[in-house]
Amino acid sequence: MKKILLTCAVAAMTIFATEAQTKKSTSKKSTKKAVSSEARLNSDIAKIKEEKRLAMEEQRVERLVIDSTRREDERIAELQKDSLRMAWKQQKMNEVDSLNSVKWKKQISDKDDWYAAERTQTQLAKAAKLSDNQGRQVKAINMSYNDKAQLVMLDSTLSSDLRTQQLNALNLERRAKIKEVVGKGKEKNLEKERIKYSAKNTDDRLSAWLNEVAVKDK
Repeated sequence: MKKILLTCAVAAMTIFATEAQTKKSTSKKSTKKAVSSEARLNSDIAKIKEEKRLAMEEQRVERLVIDSTRREDERIAELQKDSLRMAWKQQKMNEVDSLNSVKWKKQISDKDDWYAAERTQTQLAKAAKLSDNQGRQVKAINMSYNDKAQLVMLDSTLSSDLRTQQLNALNLERRAKIKEVVGKGKEKNLEKERIKYSAKNTDDRLSAWLNEVAVKDK
């Protein structure tokens, strides 16, 4: 009887030991499987994070390239605008310089003509033996009619014949006014001296019109 009980006890212990070993082995396998699944999950998460990081980095680089290209385009556009502005400014300055040059040349020419006419009047007054007062009055008359004659000659609406008629009329008025100042005799003498002087001197361009319309005295 004792042997039977002992045998049963040994068998039970063997079964318990086997079950315990089986449970232990199963637990280890479960733990190992759980660790493996977590590792794969962590690996997948890490992979997703890396892919996301790479995508973000690619987008960042792309934005940098786009921004850089945009800034370069803006810089080139600004340079082109500056170039156009400078070209426009230079053109305007050249135009102004050109206009100023023409203006100054005309002013110089007009001043030279005025001095030449003034010298002529002084020489004629001396040659005709006019007094200082008479010389000043005659000079003012001649200068005034020179200005009127210039306006007639610059009038493009006048025909050649009409221009000559108006210049003739101005000359007759001029001589009549001078006669009032110096008398008929001195006026005739002054006109002779003018014709003689203009034959030798051509610098008085303002008085040149008189040679075209001069009336010979009888």
